[in-house]
Amino acid sequence: MQQVQIDRRTTRLHLAKLIAESIREACPEIVPVYKLRGNNDKTYTAFQVMYGLAPEAVRFKEPKYVSGYQFRDGRTGNLYGKPARTAEELAEQHEAQQEKNVRDYLHGLLRMNAAEFQREVRYYKNKFATNLD
Repeated sequence: MQQVQIDRRTTRLHLAKLIAESIREACPEIVPVYKLRGNNDKTYTAFQVMYGLAPEAVRFKEPKYVSGYQFRDGRTGNLYGKPARTAEELAEQHEAQQEKNVRDYLHGLLRMNAAEFQREVRYYKNKFATNLD
């Protein structure tokens, strides 16, 4: 995040925009979701195969194929979110959601009374150690 110098001349709208932008999250890691076709002509995810959730008698045909893309949690390695056909589509969905989150938060900040807004400013100041005086 870029360092911002804020003084008393900074408008409430400008300050609200800075705070709202602070909630924007970076795009999580996007990974392909693989599927395998069994000799029973059913498809199974790599997760089902890895954790024994596919019938034991099923043998898998090669090659595995990419059925879509999902986000992967950096700490646990778990996949999450609605799969998308391409990695670019998933990244665009994430960016669109971030835009909506920022817009909604900004709208909420602008509707706050002065005391509530000052509380948000103090939180932002403490969180980012930014000069907001």
